Amino acid sequence: MIPQMVPYWDNKEKEAMQDVLNGDFINEHKRVREFEKLFAKYVCSKYCVLVTSGSVALYMALLVHKIESIDKMKIPSYQGIFVAHALKQVNKIPVIIDTDENGLLPYAEPDSIQVFSNGRLGSSGIIEDTSQATFYHTKDRISCYSFAPTKHLTMGQGGAICCDDYSIFEELTRIKDHGRTDRLHLKTPKDEFDSWGTNFKVTEFQASFGLEQLKKLPKRYERLHEIYKIYQDELNSKVKFLEQEPKWFIDIYVENPQELIDHLKKHDIIAKRVHKPIHLQPEFSEQQSLPNSEYIYNHGVFLPSTTNLTDNQVVDICRAILNTYLD
Repeated sequence: MIPQMVPYWDNKEKEAMQDVLNGDFINEHKRVREFEKLFAKYVCSKYCVLVTSGSVALYMALLVHKIESIDKMKIPSYQGIFVAHALKQVNKIPVIIDTDENGLLPYAEPDSIQVFSNGRLGSSGIIEDTSQATFYHTKDRISCYSFAPTKHLTMGQGGAICCDDYSIFEELTRIKDHGRTDRLHLKTPKDEFDSWGTNFKVTEFQASFGLEQLKKLPKRYERLHEIYKIYQDELNSKVKFLEQEPKWFIDIYVENPQELIDHLKKHDIIAKRVHKPIHLQPEFSEQQSLPNSEYIYNHGVFLPSTTNLTDNQVVDICRAILNTYLD
């Protein structure tokens, strides 16, 4: 069976995990600091704070952004549910608006959060959800990342927040460890708490695994581009591709996405529907028409996008699409 997406690793990650077991620290320590430093350099930010998930990253970003005067924030409908849930956590009202044809907010405003859906880039809001664009950071913005199993860099679970303001970085560090910054400087945490915080720390296991994954990330993006070009060359006359190339899952647009998914499954090929827009979710169901978001959902399919697919496997997927559905 060819999966739509699957995490993968090799002996480097296994050896890194064993090194943790051979050492003295399991809880957050020097490997976490090393990952934060290297990841910040990779995305061209000044600072990085590693946390337990991308959802937590969004929540913490909203906590530190000092937006008390803003009751409502604009977010794109075409995305996962995660930004909307983070806004609810900080008692903000999500204002769900339509996207452009690439699934992005068509403009940036002081009261908006941009979601770089499927790794496609556009103008940035005051906070940017870069969980599907693990390579990117906008200067002087707060960027939130996910290292879930569906991402090209995974720790099993995990997330990060990147920024360029030291005061924001320090506040994020305090929030994730009950108001303390001792671990940031690799010191033994004091039994003394200067401010409010909670526990969003990660482990040395996650960081050691992530460090090895980070080394592989540039080549994984190169490979994703190669896979995308094969899909384009084989299918371009039969299906629609969005104007901007994706950087997460490769998506195509057809008349009946579920019919195509069902046909591919008969060939042991797993594809899936693209994100259901937030304004169509039961939790947020709103009586409004958002045509671009609805078009993407009504026609979009995520094809197998794991970057260890071979060229022959990608060609086989394309032939299955052409032979069982479009012809």
